[in-house]
Amino acid sequence: MKLVYVLVEGETEERFCKQILAEHLPGGTVLKPILLGGVSSYGKIKDRLQRLLGNNAACCVTTMLDYYGLPGNFPGRQYVRKLSNASPYRKVAFLENAFKNDINNSRFLPFIMLHEFESLLLADPEKIVQEGHLRGFVARRFFKDIGNRPPEEVNDGPNSHPSALIKKYFPEFQKTVHGLRILSKIGLDTVRKRCPHFNGWIERLEHLIPSCL
Repeated sequence: MKLVYVLVEGETEERFCKQILAEHLPGGTVLKPILLGGVSSYGKIKDRLQRLLGNNAACCVTTMLDYYGLPGNFPGRQYVRKLSNASPYRKVAFLENAFKNDINNSRFLPFIMLHEFESLLLADPEKIVQEGHLRGFVARRFFKDIGNRPPEEVNDGPNSHPSALIKKYFPEFQKTVHGLRILSKIGLDTVRKRCPHFNGWIERLEHLIPSCL
């Protein structure tokens, strides 16, 4: 048995780990999501991670946290603000590296979502349109707002981050109700192809877990 803890931000991420991610990891893996319940402070995140890492039976402790809404005292956050012209991939890599250095444990694998869970749903916007029964002008405006940007590059502005963009055209959207249903219809393979940062995390898990003793 290879125990992997995933510190997740909310209930939808918890269900994603149990219902979708667990099926794609190497055999013998026990994936156990741990619900954080919001990221009000970095101290809360760090304290929970240190407790999980205290269990030596865990071969890996990872995270599934949103870039959007990270607390201001998160490691490296103040420096990322100065990288205004950098790509989101460079910014999140910088934060993950600072996060890893601060936790300072070889069994820790940081992962920060670009920019939040709803980004994954933009891997196939047509599935959102179908789920929300969007028609005509509304559907066309939705596709226009998304444009040709890769899902992980839909930004973290207060009115233009992925969940705000989806709710603008699909007001009834609820992450816990519609999110996983849409993602299941899209399929993890499509999401991985369209979301390179997310795919990199999955690949690291796939290679790391078999090496656990």
